[in-house]
Amino acid sequence: MKKFEEGVFSDLRNLKPGQDASLEEPKSPFLDLLFKYQCIRTQKKQKVFYWFSVPHDRLFLDALERDLKREKYLTPIHLPLCF
Repeated sequence: MKKFEEGVFSDLRNLKPGQDASLEEPKSPFLDLLFKYQCIRTQKKQKVFYWFSVPHDRLFLDALERDLKREKYLTPIHLPLCF
């Protein structure tokens, strides 16, 4: 799950503040509210994305594709034994 999440975060970094997100200052009232309701893990300076600017389906599909590729290469192949 950690790699899946990291992939989504990596893709989100491509979205630009001002156009697709706002850059919130540390401990801003908005970050305080998000932190209070456990929507974020830290109150450091961070991007807050505009809902309709985020390609949710594309983010999920790209992360899933990376996850499946990783799983494919890490899963050992079991061949049937012949006696």
